[in-house]
Amino acid sequence: MAGADPGSVTVAAIRAGAALGERGKGSTVAEWREVGGQRTKGPADPGAGSEGGRRRHRPLGAVLLEKGLVSAEQLASAVERQRRTGEMLGAVLTGTGLVSEEDLARALAEHLGYPFVEGDLPIDAAAVAAVPEAVARHCRALPLAIQGRELTVAMADPGNPHHMDDLRYASRLSIRPVITTPRALERAFARVYAPGPRPRDGAEGDESAALEAPVIRIVDGLLARAVADRASDVHVEPGEKEARVRFRVDGALYVHQSLPMAQHPAVLARIKVISGLDISERRLPQDGRFRTRVGERPVDVRVSTLPTIFGEAAVLRLLDKSALATTPEGLGFAPEAVAALRRLVEAPYGMVLVAGPTGSGKTTTLMTALAQIDAVRRNVTTVEDPVEYELPGVNHVQVNPRAGLTFAEGLRALLRQDPDVVVVGEVRDGETADIAVRAALTGHLLLSTIHTNSAAGTAPRLLDMGVEPYLVASALVGVVGQRLARRLCPRCATREPAGADEAVRCHGLLEAGESVGRAGGCSFCDRTGYRGRIALTEVLALDAPLRRLILQRAPASALHEAAVSAGMRPLFADGLAKARAGLTTLEEVMRAAWSED
Repeated sequence: MAGADPGSVTVAAIRAGAALGERGKGSTVAEWREVGGQRTKGPADPGAGSEGGRRRHRPLGAVLLEKGLVSAEQLASAVERQRRTGEMLGAVLTGTGLVSEEDLARALAEHLGYPFVEGDLPIDAAAVAAVPEAVARHCRALPLAIQGRELTVAMADPGNPHHMDDLRYASRLSIRPVITTPRALERAFARVYAPGPRPRDGAEGDESAALEAPVIRIVDGLLARAVADRASDVHVEPGEKEARVRFRVDGALYVHQSLPMAQHPAVLARIKVISGLDISERRLPQDGRFRTRVGERPVDVRVSTLPTIFGEAAVLRLLDKSALATTPEGLGFAPEAVAALRRLVEAPYGMVLVAGPTGSGKTTTLMTALAQIDAVRRNVTTVEDPVEYELPGVNHVQVNPRAGLTFAEGLRALLRQDPDVVVVGEVRDGETADIAVRAALTGHLLLSTIHTNSAAGTAPRLLDMGVEPYLVASALVGVVGQRLARRLCPRCATREPAGADEAVRCHGLLEAGESVGRAGGCSFCDRTGYRGRIALTEVLALDAPLRRLILQRAPASALHEAAVSAGMRPLFADGLAKARAGLTTLEEVMRAAWSED
């Protein structure tokens, strides 16, 4: 193991601290300090820091106020920003300069009831060897000492229970955390896991900094942490003095870390190499993709680069294939919406579209609906860009515009393959729309997505693309309109009566005093109050009155009113029902599906 230094004096201190914790509640951190000389500050009972103990935490905000690190007004402002942006409270406080890293770490230690360790972390070769490097980096935890069946690990934030499980499983030991600063942890990681030779992944590239082991580990570490945090996107954004790395989790962006600008070109080059992009081209945007594996989970990554005044920015869209819901219920569809969707996909022919803006989960819903179709008895073929989900029994075709295989050309070709069900990734232009409509009229069931703001706006959008009204009215079977809202954390969600102002904003569809879900905050949801997302949906099934309105080129508002009169529950009403059920909050419904109707 490269870089390991036993550091006997300080390791003895850590071991002594663990031993004192085992001896009883009378032991103190002062005794730990006297035994080994390690500078620490923590609870009166270090042994209470073990994972098995139950503890009543003091609120972090209360600790910060008591220590005089922030004022009540500053704390309220930070909490409001946390709720608005989805950032961790600690990131808000340190990012705005209100609290230093060390002061925050000390307060966090007091908040959680764990010891605080400052200065250079001691390194024990035996302890480090107990946890694989990949697990240690993924959990942001450095093993410090082994005492009996207990492993002491240093962490900057031990609030993630999954990380504790990973460490326990990897080491086969119980875990006892101590708190340190992120900077001290990074220094220790640099000492313990020194760069060494590493096999290349086969991607073509020159002997540039992008292929050096430290940069490879930075990028691999970002991907591993992003997958662990359930991030859908990773943003690498250069600035004047440093590059900012942000994760989008459950639809909300938060700052994960900052990189020195000196590292940014190498990190971007590494991302471009594994994505198959031209590392010498820095003046034009580029798009690429690659496939990787994080632990046992295969992950597809779509990469987009964009030149900015400070350098190239990159956005990595992560698609964790293991996270695909197998049923509409798993996405959050209400029972009546599930029944309506199944009637649409069981139609022998016609066109079914999933509508919504970018990032609203259209493709996931489309593939979930497709999974309900018997792909053994029916020939199912897709044309996609990119192929995001691979379903058994389904023929997936990847669009390749550079080779001349566009959506339109792929659709023309697969219609000669005797298909029963045709799936087009997106209807994005008049040519694709016209071919899709005609395919739906010639005995095929065609499923696709389209960018519109509502289900009722789909027919006018097709007309704008140049498709004749009689073709749209004849081919279109139904439309699923969709948005995504953050799902309340199941462990800390609460319920409160809706206020009078909220009732007014809900257009009379909600009465003041009705019980609705409210966000809390705990370690399971990273103190955001939310974990995962839920679909807000509306399912518009075409009937005779709606077809007549399409023939008359009626606006989306008229189609919406007719669909509601026929029994469609609109997006906003579906969101309110989910807020009443405690699945999400009114704030999320307003953000995702607010309507002036």
